[in-house]
Amino acid sequence: MPHKVLAVGTRGADPVGEIMPVSFKMLGRFRAPTVIVDGDPATENRLNDIVDEVDETLKADRMIVNVLNTAIGLTVTRRLLAFSQQDHDNYFVYEYVFKNTGVIDNKGATDPKNLTGLIFYFQYRYALGKEPFFLGFAPSNNVDWGRNTVNQVVGTNPGAPGFEFRAQYSWYGRHSQSTVDDFGAPNHVVDGRLTSARYVGTVTLHADKSARDKSDDPLQPRTTFYIGSDTGPQASNQFDPGQMTRKYVDAMSKGHAPVTHADLVGDGFADVVGNDAGGFAQGQGFGPYDLAPGDSVRIVFAEAVAGLGREKSIEIGRKWFDNTPPFTMPNGAASNDRNQFKNAWVKTGIDSLYRTFRRALQNFKSNYAIPQPPPAPAILEVKSGGDRISLSWANNATFAPGFNGYKVYRAIGKTDTTYVEIFSCDRASVVHAFDDITARRGFDYYYYVVSKDDGSRNNLNPGVPLVSSKFYTMTNAPAFLRRPAADDLAAIRVVPNPYNIRARQLQHRESGAAPGRWAFRRFRIQPAVG
Repeated sequence: MPHKVLAVGTRGADPVGEIMPVSFKMLGRFRAPTVIVDGDPATENRLNDIVDEVDETLKADRMIVNVLNTAIGLTVTRRLLAFSQQDHDNYFVYEYVFKNTGVIDNKGATDPKNLTGLIFYFQYRYALGKEPFFLGFAPSNNVDWGRNTVNQVVGTNPGAPGFEFRAQYSWYGRHSQSTVDDFGAPNHVVDGRLTSARYVGTVTLHADKSARDKSDDPLQPRTTFYIGSDTGPQASNQFDPGQMTRKYVDAMSKGHAPVTHADLVGDGFADVVGNDAGGFAQGQGFGPYDLAPGDSVRIVFAEAVAGLGREKSIEIGRKWFDNTPPFTMPNGAASNDRNQFKNAWVKTGIDSLYRTFRRALQNFKSNYAIPQPPPAPAILEVKSGGDRISLSWANNATFAPGFNGYKVYRAIGKTDTTYVEIFSCDRASVVHAFDDITARRGFDYYYYVVSKDDGSRNNLNPGVPLVSSKFYTMTNAPAFLRRPAADDLAAIRVVPNPYNIRARQLQHRESGAAPGRWAFRRFRIQPAVG
């Protein structure tokens, strides 16, 4: 066979005879905090942040390490790094090491041989229309699988003027069936809020030139051609020579597109470009490499997402929806065109993504030596009370360099919404408890607490405090005011009258009081205690 191609996805995998898992574990610099509301665990991290091993020397907050063998004798080790520091929390770093070990099956059998023309290919099928699809105002169901996704590539020529990095990114493109200009996916039915004002993609951080030369090869990846999600060579059968050759030639080693998918779409409708009902995905191929037994190569890239934040998306979308010009553009100029205004703001997400790419590169080049915020409180407990909701937390953050107190945030009604700061303290006034006495009866409340430093260690925005991630302590169960105030009926009790009831009856009769009046004095009301 001229080519041997092994694959995971896009629609199937063979974990027994093709791509064979060996190990999968997650390491953490610390374990997830304990979060309790009214005596019960109340955090998503109880299921989603289970650390197999704690390594206090780890540079990242979390690192997933998984190893697999392949039928061609290539062993793959992947390290996936995640950071929670606020300037680095919107990307993951993938470090791949491909080593020719000769191991070809789950039993450890080996068949050492030279591997030539190796290409490591990654496909990213982004669909950025989940919210409009879920809320029912999408122009078509096909936004849910990315028919209107637009894909751009930059940095394929390191010798070109202005070259900065090698990257690919995607966004929600205009759809031909929409009744409005749907760039940014505004909710044109309810309030205009932008539901897809973001960009997602990858930036290459390093790719070995060869097994012998471990310096970065600026020509990698050598393939960035977009690929049809349905019509492209997706199927995988390691015993089908024609199919494998098609994948190797028509996808993995295809090179760079003379015109990128984004340039092909231009300002038009993305869903009508090309004849693939599934839309188009990003393709990324590194190689070719030759590996003798024992040789290895390393490839590192970051995957990031950036764009307008939720509050800004609501603000811009509302102004677009109300359509009351003039509109203020990102550069401060005025416009009477609501679509021009909306689209210009959505496109600022490209700058945000580029900034994220630069930060990922900086982090990688520093060997992940970014300054860390103080750790989140190791324990947060929230208790519903009669006239207040009480929060208390651990003091482990006080030992961190530059520690300067805490902030408490609250949301009303649901956990996945906007939070408002309700308390702050610094090192001089530090406390580890707070009573929320502004909570109102009949409402559910959700909280998180962050630790902060004094801003002296922030190397990107000097003076701005570094804070622990809100997601470590965010509650997912409601707290609320449990009982009425002391003057309400539920807080009082009825007790026997201490006076002699028979004596009072005789007094009433002697005084000529109406019969039965005495009975109302058999009991008296007194405030409840406790």
